[in-house]
Amino acid sequence: MELSTPNTTFRDKTINGNLLVNAEGVTLQNIRIKGTLFLDPGKDGSATLDSVQATRIVVLSGADRSIYLKETKADSLVVSSSSDVHVVAETGTNLGFTLVQSTATVESQKGANVGLLVAQPQREAAINVQLQGTFSNDVSLSGSVKLTATDGAVVPTVKVTVMRGETVVGTATADETGAYTVTLNEGVTLAKDDVLSIIAKAPDKAMSEALSVTVVEAQTTQPTVMGTVGAGETMIMGTAEAGATVSVKRSEIEIGTATADETKGTYMVTLNDGVTLAEADVLSITAIAPDKSESDATSVTVVAALDPTTPPTVTGTVRAGDTTISGTTDAEAKVCVMRDETVIGTATADETGAYTVTLNEGVILAKDEVLSIIAKAPDKAISEAVSVTVAEAEVTPEAAEAEATPETPEAQ
Repeated sequence: MELSTPNTTFRDKTINGNLLVNAEGVTLQNIRIKGTLFLDPGKDGSATLDSVQATRIVVLSGADRSIYLKETKADSLVVSSSSDVHVVAETGTNLGFTLVQSTATVESQKGANVGLLVAQPQREAAINVQLQGTFSNDVSLSGSVKLTATDGAVVPTVKVTVMRGETVVGTATADETGAYTVTLNEGVTLAKDDVLSIIAKAPDKAMSEALSVTVVEAQTTQPTVMGTVGAGETMIMGTAEAGATVSVKRSEIEIGTATADETKGTYMVTLNDGVTLAEADVLSITAIAPDKSESDATSVTVVAALDPTTPPTVTGTVRAGDTTISGTTDAEAKVCVMRDETVIGTATADETGAYTVTLNEGVILAKDEVLSIIAKAPDKAISEAVSVTVAEAEVTPEAAEAEATPETPEAQ
């Protein structure tokens, strides 16, 4: 049977079979359902159950504080909603158990009993479950669940155990808010394709069913982008994991790549020939480090053309063997020194615009090398590159004197 007329009240009936409510604002009053009641009022909709009995109640959608259960009884309540729903169990409601499979808020008011509450995602994505009120029975967690409780909520203790094979590799107890984090035992290192079992145990209850989790390769850290990207820019700067390959895409088409340096992870992607960024373009920037999976994407929306950063100046002469380069540019600008296409040192200018770049460990400057220095202030475009040719090492007075002093002839 199906109820699809919004804002109506359906009362005093017995239904031999299932009932689907797929309209906003429906109230069921004094209804007995010998089957499953499906509630699907929509992401902005609501439904009220008043003195309803059902074998099972399944919530498929709803809004904040939208599903009300008054004097309602069912063997089970399943929350598997396509939207963030809030279920309110009021006085007199009695449920055998509650299974939460999607992000939701479950409120158990005084005089209500939602039974054993199990939070277990239906899919791989993590879910957020918030508890309000008093839960007289236990709470069991399985899989990727973030469990929180509002101030004043009463939630029994939950213990979570992670096993690899028959060996326990970590345990945790949920805190007073219901949140938990399992720290793996000292010496435990997860490897790709390891299979873990995650179980939960509440007081006076049997253990939950085990959730099997296969360890995948580590994910690369999400890259950052330096400052704002403006229309017409040809280079994008930021940081990623050291040695990671950074990719910039526009409309799923790659428009530039670069490799982050091995020391600080700084990257500079020069966009491909013919690529012109326009205002409101949306860029997706990802990184892949060696032996890791691709990072989550960093989304960047291109703004109107920006004024360029002041090209950096260089104080004095850069000589072979120097380990620092100093100068001035705009305040708080990031300064990068490159040799060929490799970043060999970075620094951030202070509030006066002064900077000192300490070259990466192992970098040795040689005479006649040509360096390229650029800067980017947070709210400006990348500066023009300043070219610097490395001069010969400075001869100290001591070295000059030693060179000019003839060797003492050996005694005859």
